[in-house]
Amino acid sequence: MAALVMGGMAMAPAGAATVAQNQTWLGQIQPDGGRYAYVGRACPEQTQICYDIVAHYRIVALNPAAARAVRRLAGGQARLHGHLGPGQDPQHNGTLLVTKAERPKPNGPKTVVVDETSNGQTVTLAPGDHLQAVLHSTYWTFDPPSDPTVISADGAPAYTGAKCPGPPGSGCGTATARYTARRAGSATVSAGRTTCGEAMRCTPAQSRWGVKVRVAP
Repeated sequence: MAALVMGGMAMAPAGAATVAQNQTWLGQIQPDGGRYAYVGRACPEQTQICYDIVAHYRIVALNPAAARAVRRLAGGQARLHGHLGPGQDPQHNGTLLVTKAERPKPNGPKTVVVDETSNGQTVTLAPGDHLQAVLHSTYWTFDPPSDPTVISADGAPAYTGAKCPGPPGSGCGTATARYTARRAGSATVSAGRTTCGEAMRCTPAQSRWGVKVRVAP
């Protein structure tokens, strides 16, 4: 798709929208090299069963109103109306063609999904909200939250194996931990590892991961 840049985000030219049925996608809008990307659940809200991965979709707005809304909501949670197209570069899992973007209406606890790209960032939750951390190596071990009265772990982490393109022992798969925000305050959710592949030790930068959690009343 030929695209032009409008105010730092990709917007499709007039008449480029397809007739594909729109669905809704709930996730974070993050700045992405002068444009914007959706980071969150890989499937639309209408899909009941979905792969447990964090998807990174490049956002392409199909109209000026959607482009303005995406810019306004960048850095936070949003509900995007649109449909999924193929990826245009190896950094994204696909292209999310957006016709409308809005702030989610408060209708109960929300779940924020984070992964390696969230390392060092701050996540804001409300009491009762959930945090899901998905790290893409089975060598990760999650630490207890720094203050379990602010955010607590929902049981033990889950480890899912995957077919490895490399030799056995590469650690392919995911480590997933889920948490619940309890009360107002700040805490840290973190994980560590010493191995980054078969007989390969991690560098200091590769060995630690963490996000700061701010729970606001």
